[in-house]
Amino acid sequence: MSISEAFFFSRAVKKYMRRKFYILKANDTVASAVRTMKENNLGSVGVEFEDGSVGILTDRDIVMKVVLVSGDPSKVKLGDVATRHAVTIQESSSLEEAMRLMRDNGILRLVVVDGKGKPVGLLVERWVFASLVSELLGGKKKESRTWLDRYINDVTDATLMED
Repeated sequence: MSISEAFFFSRAVKKYMRRKFYILKANDTVASAVRTMKENNLGSVGVEFEDGSVGILTDRDIVMKVVLVSGDPSKVKLGDVATRHAVTIQESSSLEEAMRLMRDNGILRLVVVDGKGKPVGLLVERWVFASLVSELLGGKKKESRTWLDRYINDVTDATLMED
């Protein structure tokens, strides 16, 4: 690993996470999640279960667990198809630790939590890769970094959706 790669991967997750992370209730329907995802250009939403734990529902989950099985997202509850107990990482953890968690769990997203375990954002593998490529290749670093910052952090906090 080069020095620049080592430096990059030692950085904190909070610098690369997206704070735009909506959390819906387990009793909400998949159709409501699809609307939220479409309106906010998201590939996933958090799902809060009755016990207070947070899971995750991805666009792939919707296709594989809902569309191919039942075909009617307005009749399926999030709690029935979301991944319970999402894999989480502390916002102060390193990108290296985040990438290891993703690799070891075969996932592309991590729910980022604060010191109290409260969800505060989401880290997606492709965002980390895009940032690394941008940094290693140089070039229009300032413009792309500004765009990336806006894209990742256009909402300041994880948001619990209430109907």
